[in-house]
Amino acid sequence: MIGEAYKKYPDRIIPYAGIDPRRGAGAIAELKRCVEEMGFQGMKLWPLTGFTPDEVEYYPLYEEAARLGINIVVHTGMGPPDSYLKYCRPVYVDKLAVDFREIVFIMAHFGAPWVEEALAVAGKNQNVYTDISAWQPTHALFPMALCQTISMAKLMHRGVHKVLFGTDFPCFAELYSQKEWVHCIRDLQNPAPLQIMGLPEITDEDKELILGNNAQRALKLE
Repeated sequence: MIGEAYKKYPDRIIPYAGIDPRRGAGAIAELKRCVEEMGFQGMKLWPLTGFTPDEVEYYPLYEEAARLGINIVVHTGMGPPDSYLKYCRPVYVDKLAVDFREIVFIMAHFGAPWVEEALAVAGKNQNVYTDISAWQPTHALFPMALCQTISMAKLMHRGVHKVLFGTDFPCFAELYSQKEWVHCIRDLQNPAPLQIMGLPEITDEDKELILGNNAQRALKLE
């Protein structure tokens, strides 16, 4: 399905292969097929199905990813009710980032509820980014939380250059359309409590970095 969409809209879609590293040689073969035969440009790991992504036994898969020159998105943080939260901590990306410095890793969902842990992992490792996908429900209920998270990233990382836009479409389309979610980011402004705390303001330049410029650099789209 993703491959078909990519063939139809090659200038609009960057396809990622969902790979389960527990499949061993089969996982490596599938990744190679997706990249070399179908043109996929990244790999997605979903640890909430029950695996810790930094196990050494999965390293041959990451070695293949490095050889293919692709980046890796790792689910971090909350998941569906029947998933396993304990496997989704951002800290599990740290070992991978250290051992595979040639690979760009993106921690999906900013690691929530382990936001501070995600900030630490991204700040420590030059090749690690975060994204704000699936933050629509949080923003709808408590918009200050997203402002605080981005401001903390700006404070700790001396800029928002590690933060990528994301939607998790179509999961949250009932809350915001894609266009509305972009407008939510453009309209972010620190409320008084965050200003009193001394957190840096989110500027228009910061918002443009989050909405695309950071991804251009991280995904080498320039």
